[in-house]
Amino acid sequence: MLHASKNIRTIYVSICSFWVIKKENPLIHKLYLYICVKNVSLEHEQNFVQCLKQHSPLLWQEWEQSSYNISSAQNKKVRCIESQHVHQIWKETLQKIVKWLDFDAYVLSEEQAQLMPELLVSDMDSTLIEWEVIDELAVMAGVGKQVADITEQAMQGLLDFETSLRQRVACLQGLHVEAIARLQKQLPLSQGAESLLKACKLQRVETALVSGGFMPFVEALQQRLGIDHVVANHLETQESILTGHVHGQIVDADFKAEFLKLLATKAPSERKTTVAVGDGANDLAMLQAADIGFAYHAKPIVAKAADIAIVHGGLDLIAYHFGWIR
Repeated sequence: MLHASKNIRTIYVSICSFWVIKKENPLIHKLYLYICVKNVSLEHEQNFVQCLKQHSPLLWQEWEQSSYNISSAQNKKVRCIESQHVHQIWKETLQKIVKWLDFDAYVLSEEQAQLMPELLVSDMDSTLIEWEVIDELAVMAGVGKQVADITEQAMQGLLDFETSLRQRVACLQGLHVEAIARLQKQLPLSQGAESLLKACKLQRVETALVSGGFMPFVEALQQRLGIDHVVANHLETQESILTGHVHGQIVDADFKAEFLKLLATKAPSERKTTVAVGDGANDLAMLQAADIGFAYHAKPIVAKAADIAIVHGGLDLIAYHFGWIR
């Protein structure tokens, strides 16, 4: 089994697509298993099969019975499998075995497998960027541990988001806005973020950043990356000092989902095909409102609920999935 260092990993994506062919046999589910890896090799496939055999002999037998790949290219292998097991069983099994691999595997419905997005909506903190910005502001304010503990509870879904946000912002009272200006210049992009957004532009896919964080930071990323739409919370200031309050509409889970739906509306009876990506409990409603929801290095509750959980790869995995980068 491969145990390559995460820093030198060349594996980008393993995609599993699933669909039911009712007309042929309502008890048989036809699966198309995709292993998409940069410089894909027989070893990658062998590692996948070994893990599948260990964790689910029944699914492994179906893999073996299919006996051949219907497509094999530099970055992708595709195998057609006729399965007696439903989507959820494959999804849960793959979510277990990816922990033992250093690439990602997942399953989609027939409808989802054929989608080509027109709109991509992303969370900011710990998704498009590596940081939780409010935690960085808290460090600068000398209340880092206190705020980080509240943030973690909120991300795990153990604390109401609005309550947690107001508690954390209250801890920032007295911080000068110069701290915001310094952090705006230092925002570290997540692996593959820039490649994904460049691919979206080339494919004319509309992009949006919706964050439970703060406007100065989403605006900085908009200017840096050319994102079409941004929305986040507003920090209240007085004489260039944070008051410890937010003003206006709170960007919570419901707001994120409604924002996606608003952007997706082309006409009263038309809707853009949407993809959403996030990592925390505050993103769940948005991921479920999208046609395909990607959980990115997410908390367990989010990874389990999302259509696709990216455990090892970067955000460019999304671009590889849709064939925007080869």
